[in-house]
Amino acid sequence: GTHPCQETCVTSTRCSTQGCHCNWPICFKN
Repeated sequence: GTHPCQETCVTSTRCSTQGCHCNWPICFKN
């Protein structure tokens, strides 16, 4: 499936997409 924020992350980094948060290992909409 797809998710609104097309990036991966780690818990120590912030998602570069505005309005998204890191839920390892993927960024999701807030």
